[in-house]
Amino acid sequence: MEGLKSKRDFYIYMAGLFGGEGCVMISHSKKKEIYRLLISMSNNFPGVIKLAKNLFGGSIHNRSIWSTNKGHGWLWRVSSKKAERMILKIHPYAIIKKEEIELALRFRSLKKGSGGRGIKLSGKEINLRKNMYRKMREIKTLRNRKKA
Repeated sequence: MEGLKSKRDFYIYMAGLFGGEGCVMISHSKKKEIYRLLISMSNNFPGVIKLAKNLFGGSIHNRSIWSTNKGHGWLWRVSSKKAERMILKIHPYAIIKKEEIELALRFRSLKKGSGGRGIKLSGKEINLRKNMYRKMREIKTLRNRKKA
């Protein structure tokens, strides 16, 4: 990105952008007890979305921006290890989504897997993931209430 002189500058920029345009989730499969980290970011400027994908992986989708009259936008999504790598880089500079990022990093530190791909989780491990999933939803609900 033009005007950013160092990687640190870029991560500060990304933390600010992600704070406004990003989303941190612990997703849950309703069919199985599978939990995973998922992050996304949307913007109507494709350059920044493509840059995020090039640096951290994931996928890009062309989407209608439903909350504005700006037409089409871009959505970048990344999960699990790649999502963790991205939020580790922006964590020191995050403000708005700091609590969500910290919970996501604690979730990823469990390291035993999501419960998918043949990995059998104990009832205790499933409950821990379920509680983190619920806590993430609670954080988002409280933040959204403060906006209103």
